[in-house]
Amino acid sequence: MSLKEFTIGISPMHRCKTELLTLDFIRKIIDNFNIDKLHLNIQSQVQLDIALQLMADRPRSQWYSLNIDFLPGIDTLRSIPATNELTIYGAGNHKLIPAELFIELLTTHQSIQLGCDTRTVLTYLDEWEEALKV
Repeated sequence: MSLKEFTIGISPMHRCKTELLTLDFIRKIIDNFNIDKLHLNIQSQVQLDIALQLMADRPRSQWYSLNIDFLPGIDTLRSIPATNELTIYGAGNHKLIPAELFIELLTTHQSIQLGCDTRTVLTYLDEWEEALKV
């Protein structure tokens, strides 16, 4: 069976725990369906760990959209394999994504959207100038 798009995770309309969907169960879904576009909605570090394991199993064999509803640590952001779309919500919680890291993410992912006030990223122009020199 083929699916044009499939979304795994919690959307604002649902109030369920995706931690109940085990990695093995999600793998079975992915293995048994031909999925053109896989959207992974992430609201916790546990869910992000599961998503990263899924992506490691199938490096670039699938179209990925990763929507993260919190700001992971810098090392975690760097460890995310290339996606077609990376959206980071929750980035406005007074933590900043350094400009150098943002440029690094731009070179890794085809599309990046910050679900926060982008001025928090653009505030430090000197930092941006340094990042652009790299």
